[in-house]
Amino acid sequence: LNFSKFAALLIAVLPQVLFARLPTKEREVLLEEQRRLQQELEKINDEALTLGSVVKSLDAVKKKLAKDINITESKITSTNLAIRSLENTMKEKEYQIALHKKAITETLAILSERDEKPLALALLASARLADIWSDTARLEHLSSKLEKAVDGLRETKAALNQEKEQKEKVAEEQVSLKLQLN
Repeated sequence: LNFSKFAALLIAVLPQVLFARLPTKEREVLLEEQRRLQQELEKINDEALTLGSVVKSLDAVKKKLAKDINITESKITSTNLAIRSLENTMKEKEYQIALHKKAITETLAILSERDEKPLALALLASARLADIWSDTARLEHLSSKLEKAVDGLRETKAALNQEKEQKEKVAEEQVSLKLQLN
């Protein structure tokens, strides 16, 4: 800009000094040349201002994209943590299912063992007949409750698996968005 100010001053002052000695026709030609140069100088100044604003605009876009990338990376990290949490919850549910299956197996083994004993032997081994029926009823009730619990855990595991798959899709979309932003 200092050069352009100097050039404008030179264009304005120099012709006045020189014009005093030149004939009228040459003066007019020089004045016309001076106006043309002044217009070109103003045009160049306008272009410089426009380019400066374009550079500032591009810098703002660059900063926004950098922030968008950071936000997307943060979302990816958050989604990955949610997926890991779901995987851990699913492992816990699988462990609970295994425990319940083991308890059901043991209960069924006890029931089977009782079914294999003759009723007379069970009566002799027990102090009261009511105890035999009560124990059998409790075991059957426990077995039923454990089966229901296992079914509930299976449903929970299926829901968690579905949620995990959804989170994985979101993670893939976020990674794709990050790649597009880069």
